[in-house]
Amino acid sequence: MIPSEGGVPQRLTYTATLSRDDIGDRMGPNNIVFGWTPDGNDIIFRSRKQTFNSFTGQLFLVSKDGGLSREIPLSKGGFCSYSPDGKKLAFNWVFREFRTWKYYEGGMADDIWIYDFDS
Repeated sequence: MIPSEGGVPQRLTYTATLSRDDIGDRMGPNNIVFGWTPDGNDIIFRSRKQTFNSFTGQLFLVSKDGGLSREIPLSKGGFCSYSPDGKKLAFNWVFREFRTWKYYEGGMADDIWIYDFDS
């Protein structure tokens, strides 16, 4: 996090560097920030820190003040966005933005799923 008025940046995510993180553009970078929670207190990001599969990433929250990240209770996730009241999350199961395809035939539009935090 970099203060808008300038100053010293603060690192909020920590993940051990693994050889799979150096794969290149195909899997995309690790710890990709997708946005903020509606209340502005947490940052939502995608990470491969808890998976043995380089293709699978999970969604996490971390406080803007730092501290340990918290897993969003989904087995995997890609791009996502909160509802204005923060009770629902629209997301993709698969993160395809950096994938390359050989002999691909078909559409690349991802399904959008809704997770309801209250149910």
